[in-house]
Amino acid sequence: MLENRVFRFLGALLLTAAFFLSTAGLARGQQVGWQSQDVLPEPGALFLAFQPDSALAAAQPPSPPPSERVAPLAPRTTPSPASRFEPLAQLASRSPIIRLAGMPNMYGDFFGTSGQIRACFFDYQEPLGPLHDEQPPVRCVTVDIPPAGGSGRMKIAENNKALPMDRVYFIYNHYAGALQATASPTRVFPVDRYVVGMEKTFLDGRWSVEARMPFASSFLFATTDFDLGNQDVGNFAVSLKRLLCLSDTSAVAAGLVIDTPTGSDVTGQIAASRFVLRNDAVHLAPYLGFLRAPNDFFFYQGFLQVDVAANGNRVELAGDALGKLTDQNLLYLDLSLGRWLCRNPSAPRLKGLAGIAEVHYTTTLQDADLVGGASGLNFLQLGNIFNRIDVVDLTAGLHAEIGMTEVRVAGIFPLGERPDRLFDSELQVSVNRRF
Repeated sequence: MLENRVFRFLGALLLTAAFFLSTAGLARGQQVGWQSQDVLPEPGALFLAFQPDSALAAAQPPSPPPSERVAPLAPRTTPSPASRFEPLAQLASRSPIIRLAGMPNMYGDFFGTSGQIRACFFDYQEPLGPLHDEQPPVRCVTVDIPPAGGSGRMKIAENNKALPMDRVYFIYNHYAGALQATASPTRVFPVDRYVVGMEKTFLDGRWSVEARMPFASSFLFATTDFDLGNQDVGNFAVSLKRLLCLSDTSAVAAGLVIDTPTGSDVTGQIAASRFVLRNDAVHLAPYLGFLRAPNDFFFYQGFLQVDVAANGNRVELAGDALGKLTDQNLLYLDLSLGRWLCRNPSAPRLKGLAGIAEVHYTTTLQDADLVGGASGLNFLQLGNIFNRIDVVDLTAGLHAEIGMTEVRVAGIFPLGERPDRLFDSELQVSVNRRF
């Protein structure tokens, strides 16, 4: 009898443990979508397994019919990724989408200028007599106006894409033949520009704010009676970006660029008179952009932007105000197509290598503003003397992703001739560090 009580006690204890273990296992299987094909044993059968052999045959219950057995758990299906745009409220749980967050930025092409400065000199000689009324000879010098710090405006397509990002970056641009002086002889000058910037997302990744600061090599052109130059500090620019809609393969964003006049003024001298072109203008540039990666190999993106000068720049000659020079409003259209040459996000070092081709179009939206005045027998005029321009540039680049760092190099090649050609060629090297 003692032996039977011991067996019954052990059987009840094991039955209780088996019940809790099977319940916990079932809960875990439902959470991960696990399915068991075995039928759970009935408590009575487990209890009788510990009965003595003499009572096992009498107490064994009949087997239930097949229809009463426990049905296997139905497999849990995982919904396929949504092809339509998701509500932005769900971004917190899915941001960033790996495919779009890893897409390369556009390179860009822009070199901003406000036009030209023309200085004309009237060289009077001694009069030949009372009947001498011939027009004296005229000599003129025309020089491109150097933008503040090599960057008077911020173009959103420069090292950017239509997706808020967390990053810091550095850009180096070498513009060959960016500034031209039509004197005797004609001279061209290169410009080296350096840009440091940072972009930070907020509000669950739906917004971002970007700040960038350019610097450039200083410029100086001088003759015996005319000189022109500027310093190396550029305009501090801030960009606000808002994600409008998002899916696993597409993104659409809009924003506003505010370019502030923190850069240096343009100064010069004509004969003995000093002149100054003040850097006073604030530029507002709303934009709309898209990004799409239809598969794991190809991606394309683009921006449409309008750059509007909110006010003009004061022009002073010999301490007197000549007026205000207002920059022409510009329209930018930028398109980019790229393909991954190799990509392995789990690689320890080189995670991806992509080739990118871009086309950029810039046009003026109204006629140029001209400001001029005389100093003695000399005349000075500022503005875009060519009036309207239409610039088309092609960009070809290579993008390498090394860990959380992106190293990029590109060449930019203008298709038109001056004045629809703002530089002869450009080399761009940039580094982005995501965080």
